[in-house]
Amino acid sequence: MSGIETARFLAETLPRTPILFVSGYTEDTALRDSALRGDLNFLAKPFSVSALSERLRLLLDAPTQLTGPALTT
Repeated sequence: MSGIETARFLAETLPRTPILFVSGYTEDTALRDSALRGDLNFLAKPFSVSALSERLRLLLDAPTQLTGPALTT
C-alpha cells in the first residue's frame, strides 16, 4: 500500500486523523498539485527537526483536516 493509498484509507475510515505527507519527490500529480495549492498537509524534504515540530503542532491544533483532491477517489 502506498502512502497516498494509506492516506485515502485513513481519510475514509478515520476522517479526523491528521495526515502529513513528507517527501522529497512525488510522482503522483494530484498529490503534488494539492500540496502546491496548499490544500494538503505536506512537508518537503529536507527539513529541520524544528520545521517538523512546528508543522506537527499546527496539524494537531487544526480544527479540521485538509483533504485535497489527492485524497478523493
